[in-house]
Amino acid sequence: MRRFKFGDDGAAGLLLIREITRLGRAQLIGWPRRTLVVPIPVHARKRRARGFDQAARLADGLADELAWTCGRGVIVRVRDTRPQGDPRTTSREANVAGAFRVARRRVVVGSHVVLVDDVTTSGATARECARVLRDAGARRVGVLTAASG
Repeated sequence: MRRFKFGDDGAAGLLLIREITRLGRAQLIGWPRRTLVVPIPVHARKRRARGFDQAARLADGLADELAWTCGRGVIVRVRDTRPQGDPRTTSREANVAGAFRVARRRVVVGSHVVLVDDVTTSGATARECARVLRDAGARRVGVLTAASG
């Protein structure tokens, strides 16, 4: 994960895409062919520093493997947050509250959405993103992550 996330290691990324696809096939049986795969976005500052968005790469790979649609830009991060694992983060829920919004509402209404992220810690980020998707009219929201930490 570190080689992919912080070193943009393509081989490590492919391994993670294979694993998240395997999990997706096992956990999302029966989801419709028109499922929308949405990456949990990093803040623009972090994306510029890293040079890429790791969750978007995973979402692209998963969508390609399962022949689903990747919804980059469906959710946007409207404010930067501390990393959820940062010891200064006293409440993970408060850290991400209001940090996301749905930018492409028409795509979301009535759809089945799978959120994709690289790592989950407490699940607060995924819950907040799922909430904004449901508020925007998503019929069903699931979550897949490549690792937990």
